[in-house]
Amino acid sequence: MFGIPNDPSRRYPYRPSWKYDEPLDLLYKSKKDDRPHVPTFARNLLEWLGAVGLLRETAGTSSSHGDLRLAKMDRGQLLWVLSDAYRDPTGYLAVDVLHAPRSNAAILAAMTAGLAEPVNVEQVQEGLSSLETPLKDTLDAYIEEDWERLKAGSDYAGDPAADFVGDLDDASFATLEYVLALLRYHRPGFDDLPRQEQVGLVETACGHINEFLQSLRRLEAFLGYGASNRNLRPPIREPQRDTEAAILRDVDGLNYREIGEFLNIPLPPKFEIKGEHQTVRKMVERGRKILVAAYGEEGWLRKAEAMKAEKARWWALSEAERSWELDLEGAADEFDVPLREARRWIDSGLSVEEVYRALEDGQWPD
Repeated sequence: MFGIPNDPSRRYPYRPSWKYDEPLDLLYKSKKDDRPHVPTFARNLLEWLGAVGLLRETAGTSSSHGDLRLAKMDRGQLLWVLSDAYRDPTGYLAVDVLHAPRSNAAILAAMTAGLAEPVNVEQVQEGLSSLETPLKDTLDAYIEEDWERLKAGSDYAGDPAADFVGDLDDASFATLEYVLALLRYHRPGFDDLPRQEQVGLVETACGHINEFLQSLRRLEAFLGYGASNRNLRPPIREPQRDTEAAILRDVDGLNYREIGEFLNIPLPPKFEIKGEHQTVRKMVERGRKILVAAYGEEGWLRKAEAMKAEKARWWALSEAERSWELDLEGAADEFDVPLREARRWIDSGLSVEEVYRALEDGQWPD
């Protein structure tokens, strides 16, 4: 009827292969022992995404697949129209509508997984709603401005935005900074929106990020230790907290009650009768199990002794010496140099200025 060949062997596949060619080809080419090798695929895919980059949301965008164009619809909906990528069974070069190019979605997923953490959406909504004016800058800028006022000896009582940002934990700060950058990229007029509309957008974006990260971690957990037709619960639900409890016991020498107070773990109901903090004891046991699995039993004992010695050395230093070492360690972190190199700079007695000058010149401090 439409000139489509009747011979099935001459028809094109129902699902256009161009949508999967590049990533799938990369998977097949990323081999070890003649099978697809996921770590190699990950490196190759990241290189491909870096080369492709985020496709700009403009009317005309070139693509290795074909002619890719952006269609802006009602209520801000964005659709991508791709033509000339493959031949339709009817004979012409096909036109397809995409919600977003695969590379854009993969880059968004990588950025979100790499930077964002789940946040308390209600806390964010409450904090942002307390602001008197719309957000016009990065979160870091509010802190810098407030700090400059304080250094100048101003009588200014404080910016509500800076107060709100200053109370955020590191994970929430990083996630909100990322959310604002995303919204400003995808909505160029974000800074000019009314404050309450900004708050609603940030709140909703944080909710979607929470859902994405939760799904991603469920997938990671399933691949690691899950099984079909079984509720997915990790064997150790809070490994970081348990490990910290074990370190407080084995390195700092705290008892179970002191560890509970440090980690804000409430006393069990029958503590006064039994005199034992069973919750913390079990946390310490689980954490020690993790550390022994990582270092070996003798290895963890040696590691704990080394940590004790380093703690004693650190607090034997003067405040000025500790500040100097922290500055050198900060330089190592800023220039992505292993921390052990900062230890070598410290042993060599290098000044902070010498280290920064060498690193900025692309040299290794001697």
